[in-house]
Amino acid sequence: MLASTMGYALGQGVTKSVPVNVACVELNQTVMTQIRTGRLTEAELAVSAALGSGGDDAQNSCAGIVLNNMAASMAGRIEISL
Repeated sequence: MLASTMGYALGQGVTKSVPVNVACVELNQTVMTQIRTGRLTEAELAVSAALGSGGDDAQNSCAGIVLNNMAASMAGRIEISL
């Protein structure tokens, strides 16, 4: 048990701070609004545009944060039908 706990702790030990700028906050707000109003394709396109624009590491990190927020927001919307 201790070995598996240590491996997990070590795997989680390295973190890197991601700078968040005004453009990132605006992108996140736009995408979250699009998701809330059912415009998922537009939300995907907005994040894709940010990733595809050849931006720097901060812009790519921002897109990753927004994608994470999208996934978390949509997690409650998934319905499983059998």
